[in-house]
Amino acid sequence: VFDFSEDCLYSESQYGPDSKSFKPFQFVSQNVSASKVDRTYVIFGGGRHACPGRFYAVLVLKLFLYHVILKYHVRTENGNMPKKVMTGPFASPPKESLIFERRKET
Repeated sequence: VFDFSEDCLYSESQYGPDSKSFKPFQFVSQNVSASKVDRTYVIFGGGRHACPGRFYAVLVLKLFLYHVILKYHVRTENGNMPKKVMTGPFASPPKESLIFERRKET
């Protein structure tokens, strides 16, 4: 698992003084595609060198998340959110394991 710090992308100067707070629907009203090439979201590169498979990658991630959310209850071993450990601009993966419990069919 590889992660990078979103601190370098989502700074106070761009998104206001509460940019560090969790607002799950912050960008919903903007109606922007997840595979759009943009300076504020550089995951898929940019310009002529943007990843040609980005549309497929976004679709696969959406299907994966849909399946996990629909079929499983995900939690950590102790039930608490693990603390983010930063090494420079990179976040280390949590040491705690995730538990995937199959949801009951209704």
